Amino acid sequence: MDAVKTIIHTIEQAGGRCYQVGGALRDELLGLPGKDRDLLVTGLSQEQLKKVLPGKVGLVGASFEVFKVTQEGETVDVALPRNGLDLEDDLRHRDFTINALARSTSGLVDPTGGLQDLQNRILRMTSPVIFEQDPLRLLRAIRFVAKLDFEIEPATLQTMTTQAHLLDQVSPERVQEEWLRLLRCPNADAVLRALRISRDTGILDRIFPEFAPCIGFEQHNPHHQFTVDEHIFAAVHHAVRRGFSLRTRLALFFHDIAKPACFSRGANGVGHFYEHEHVGARMTREILTRLKFSTHWIDSVRKLVRNHMRPPTDPSRKALRRFMNDLGEAWEDALDMREADLAAHLVPAGFDPETWSAGIRQEALNMPLVATFDERQLALSGHTIMQAFQVQGQEVGRLKQLAVQAIIEGELENQPEAILAFLEHKK
Repeated sequence: MDAVKTIIHTIEQAGGRCYQVGGALRDELLGLPGKDRDLLVTGLSQEQLKKVLPGKVGLVGASFEVFKVTQEGETVDVALPRNGLDLEDDLRHRDFTINALARSTSGLVDPTGGLQDLQNRILRMTSPVIFEQDPLRLLRAIRFVAKLDFEIEPATLQTMTTQAHLLDQVSPERVQEEWLRLLRCPNADAVLRALRISRDTGILDRIFPEFAPCIGFEQHNPHHQFTVDEHIFAAVHHAVRRGFSLRTRLALFFHDIAKPACFSRGANGVGHFYEHEHVGARMTREILTRLKFSTHWIDSVRKLVRNHMRPPTDPSRKALRRFMNDLGEAWEDALDMREADLAAHLVPAGFDPETWSAGIRQEALNMPLVATFDERQLALSGHTIMQAFQVQGQEVGRLKQLAVQAIIEGELENQPEAILAFLEHKK
């Protein structure tokens, strides 16, 4: 805050008036920690302001006259009222009343009733046109529910519902950023409410049209008490409550997205979803590609979705080794994902997913093989196998895979003599 005080003092010495504004002021009034520092200046022109600002100064977005000021290692945004407006009109043109506050040494400026909304934990638009001005605000509203645990007032909620289609104008990169920020929020109950609001306003299936068939889809299965959408939400809720990684939370959001497409019912009327993990992995890749995620994110999240039904609840040591080997460095995220998925199921009496996963994790960590192993690490070359057993082509590959699988499952040491003896009985 020393840097902020220095900047304020410098501006006011030059005849300007300085106000703290934005999310940092909002969070401070809520008693929350904040990193960003935003100041609004009146009484000076852009040129006058630029001349008096201390430290390193850079201009960002000239049309909005925002300066990035670095002072004493801290960066502060300093702006003039947009489009020549006065202070109160500038505040009225912001998105939500809780963000339309300003504070100077003389006190608080609150033209839209934002302080009362903060106290009542209400999210209210400053004007019905805010979403038309910037449709990303639709997603920001959902994120504020998740971050602040606020209620959206009815008129704002209705406007969001009728204007959800405006999200079609938002770039994929901005959708990606806001969705990850929502899932990163630490309050599990608030995240759950935010997900439900996004569904009920039509925002969710506007940005993820593949999710629409999941909404209200009955599973007709004795292991499930929820519709597909509510099951997904419950799994994400568990992951947030447990502090699981952002990658795991995102994968859980997609893990059952293919269930409606893969649904069938047996002769007894029980619902089945054969291959939904594989179809879901392909859908996840398509969605994340559309939203401009990096190749690393796409591959890692898709891998978690494809393996979300592993390990089984009572895995043999062989099955656990295969699981760890197939998932590589992601095996712990995959185990967390399995726990969250099970927590959103109807499980047998006495079965606790958290206790189960803790036991599996401990057993896995005690195993000597935790890294990915494949035929490239095999201590016996394909050429040696060809010479030893007089085989070629596909048969060489088959024998190598038999050896790799036996090593993964702990039945064979990765030593040339041991591998040759093992293959002698398998050829």
